[in-house]
Amino acid sequence: MKLTEGLDEGPVFLESNLNIAPDDTSETLTNSLANLGAKTLIESLPGILNKSLKAKEQDIKFVTYASMIEKPEGLINWNLKAQDILNKMRAMLPWPGNFTTLNNEILFLYESTYSMPNGDPFTGEQRYDDETKKVLVSDVRIKRFILDYFVENV
Repeated sequence: MKLTEGLDEGPVFLESNLNIAPDDTSETLTNSLANLGAKTLIESLPGILNKSLKAKEQDIKFVTYASMIEKPEGLINWNLKAQDILNKMRAMLPWPGNFTTLNNEILFLYESTYSMPNGDPFTGEQRYDDETKKVLVSDVRIKRFILDYFVENV
């Protein structure tokens, strides 16, 4: 990318894409992007130096800016949907981390997973994961379970 006055909005020599895995965190994504960036730089550098690779202007409507993450952003908002909580938790690992409070104590959460919600719509029976035989639960059940667990065990 050529330098311009704006942040990350200059002309681009070469683009690369990376799929974000369902279990990626900011840490794993940072490592993957660093490797992809190095590979892309090595691929594009000869063309930049011999001027055979021309920079292409970015479409300004796709230029974005993310503000710096602050420590309080790791506080889990239990009013969000379970998938949104999970995504935010993945984004906040390893820093600032994920935490909640219970009885004026700070509890740190280091790992989470998401299951598809609710029971069978016709019979009302719980749905189970065929491999693990674990019950698949909804947002409300997940949040209720977490709250009940903390209240009983902390």
